[in-house]
Amino acid sequence: MAAGDVLATRWRFIDDGPHRGDANMGRDLALMDEIREDPATALPTLRVYAWDPPCVSLGFHQRTAELDLDRCRALGYDVVRRPTGGRAVLHDREITYSLVVPESIFGRATSVIESYRILSQGLIEGLALLGITTRLAPGSEHAGQGGSAACFASAARCDLVHGDRKVVGSAQVRRRGVILQHGSIPLVDREEAERMAILGEDAEPITGVTDLTTAAGRTITYAEAAQALRQGFAGAFGLQFLEAGFGPAWCERAEKHAERALLGRAL
Repeated sequence: MAAGDVLATRWRFIDDGPHRGDANMGRDLALMDEIREDPATALPTLRVYAWDPPCVSLGFHQRTAELDLDRCRALGYDVVRRPTGGRAVLHDREITYSLVVPESIFGRATSVIESYRILSQGLIEGLALLGITTRLAPGSEHAGQGGSAACFASAARCDLVHGDRKVVGSAQVRRRGVILQHGSIPLVDREEAERMAILGEDAEPITGVTDLTTAAGRTITYAEAAQALRQGFAGAFGLQFLEAGFGPAWCERAEKHAERALLGRAL
């Protein structure tokens, strides 16, 4: 992989910190709108963020009936629907990344899997800076195979594994020439909390998963992970990151998207 795999070298980096789940989904979608409406000047964006309170997100096509919304709310979790596919994820004590780029950034038509292969190089290099070796998972194209409602119950070719354990769960959507790829990266072990929220207390443990702190053998904080991801993408693609804020019109658009994403509030 080389810097020439993406054409644009001026990107925007946003360390957005914690937001409610519906706001996070709204902000990702507003970034897609921005690039679609002004592709000539809108910058490709790497955004990292967290969730407060913790939140369960359902894949775009996942049936709401697969999740006990009342149980999630009682546990203190918001519930939202992602614009991307896949299965349910508990977003708790993690760093989430999102990449919003025009499809033209590769200079050629790319399949979804090829774009994962290219864009994930930034993740791989970033996690390597934390001392964590990762690679794209082998296997099926889609996560959540085998009937489980939980995304982290299996790894797909869009996910990253450390050894044979899933450490980054990613998903992608393309709309009108714009790619949104985002993913969940647990900072600490949350298997029990995720199993309880998504599958219920009688479910078998979710195996084959890990987190940054376990994989690195030391505590990895959100701030350290955010900096590593920024440096990883800059190194992988020769990027110059620019800082940028959000204008009133963008914020209004993000709020409207957030309203549509929300499925339930924590009790």
